[in-house]
Amino acid sequence: MEYAQTSIFIVNRYMRAYTLFLLLFVAACGNNKQPKLSGKWLNAANLPSDVYEINPDKDTILYTRKGAILNITKGSIYSKSGGNVRLEVKEAYNTTDMILAGLVTTADGTTLSSGGMIYINTTSPSIIAKPIGVAIPTDKKVKGMEVYKGIEKDGTIDWVEPTPLPVKTMDYEKGKNIFRTNCESCHNVYKDATGPQLAYITQRRDWEWFKAFVRNSSKLIADGDKYANCVYYKWNKIAMTAFPTLTEADFVALANYLETYNEQYPPEMVPDAKKCFDECTAYFTRIEELNSKRQELVYDNGRLVKTYKGEGVIEDFVTPVDGDSTKRVTIAYARSEYYQIEVNAFGWYNIDIPAQILPGFEKCNITVAITGEYTNNIELYIIVPEYKIFNPGGRINGEKNTFGFFSDNGELPMVIGKKAYILAVGEENKQLVYAMLPFTTAKELQLSIQLKATTKEAMNEAIATVGINDIDIKANDTKNAKDIRQIDAELEELKKHIPAGCYECCGINIEDTATIQPAGTVYGTKR
Repeated sequence: MEYAQTSIFIVNRYMRAYTLFLLLFVAACGNNKQPKLSGKWLNAANLPSDVYEINPDKDTILYTRKGAILNITKGSIYSKSGGNVRLEVKEAYNTTDMILAGLVTTADGTTLSSGGMIYINTTSPSIIAKPIGVAIPTDKKVKGMEVYKGIEKDGTIDWVEPTPLPVKTMDYEKGKNIFRTNCESCHNVYKDATGPQLAYITQRRDWEWFKAFVRNSSKLIADGDKYANCVYYKWNKIAMTAFPTLTEADFVALANYLETYNEQYPPEMVPDAKKCFDECTAYFTRIEELNSKRQELVYDNGRLVKTYKGEGVIEDFVTPVDGDSTKRVTIAYARSEYYQIEVNAFGWYNIDIPAQILPGFEKCNITVAITGEYTNNIELYIIVPEYKIFNPGGRINGEKNTFGFFSDNGELPMVIGKKAYILAVGEENKQLVYAMLPFTTAKELQLSIQLKATTKEAMNEAIATVGINDIDIKANDTKNAKDIRQIDAELEELKKHIPAGCYECCGINIEDTATIQPAGTVYGTKR
């Protein structure tokens, strides 16, 4: 059986990590024998094999499961049996993998420092006719590291034939041409120009995101991609020119070209705008977490006014009457955050009950307009003590601030000339708001009432002063008030600590930042 002598050509890593010192051990093509390694329990069988099928008559960029890239150009591998070729790949990029596989890092007795190891083999008779580009992921680049070939020797692997990592890859000129043709007019490698600098771009950005942005940034922006929008706003709302025809090989070549500048410009010389985005993301993630928890607590509190007219809480106050086609108001329910109003009105009625069983009721029209600052999260009630009527109101005819108590046009059955009250309660801007208006019932009334901010103690005292018998109305803290207040305090503090200098990426209008304090510590994370 004939085996090909492999020749590996190393290209730079295109993603966040660089190709560093590579220890490559290569078995003869089609040979099923694995190298003998160091120890009975430490051998290559502990590393999983991944098999990939490629068409040798096409250019192929193969991404392995653990992140290596094989750049296999057309005609690099010749299959003697014809058709596709199956490649077996094993990877060891961390110390644990290397120990389990028994991959000792020595060369002629000298200890080596490894940046990663990869095993590549074909599973059928074949010949490697051209160099195969191999890129191994690693976290940092160390000057002076070299590529070694692995040779089996006395049951272990010895690393021989060191060669320097190539400064310029075989597709360097292609990448250079792509950069000068498509990028150079707007981008500099190491400093901002019309667009951001590009040094370290392939290490600092997700590879798939980078390709999608270059091919069509406008689509990413329109789709709501947060970082794409950050870049868009930071660079004066100018979308990058789209390059939809760039191929995978074009991007790899461009990345390899850009990475040749990395040794010239250390990372600290090339600030990364994405740091702001990451800080903003963490900042807003915390805000979203707090708001979500707050919403759960508010929902758990229930509605603002809980009314007890017997056993249990009455939720639907207007009782339908058989044959009655009157269009009723939709009762206004307010949420409770810090405060909750409890009404104990045992033996009291809704309007439609006494209207059916008591004499003297006639059709009236009574509406109440809410005026002033507080008009949103409120509940409104009409109280007629003599007839023990305690009835909720709702907005009429779609009006925002006009309430009725029975029908949608303000009509209601009522006895004329009786002492009554309008009770309005609400919670806005973390404040309890309240008003009580005494009046005398009449055929036609257009009342108005203005709620004022108050405390629960002041409200309870004011209601007690009115002296309505047989009904108890009292404001208390909600069961979750303490937790909601703590969340609100943290949210207010967070607003003062937007990551400094990152206003565009955080979506903050620069004109609104006069009161924002630069963050020294953001939600417990030191900057």
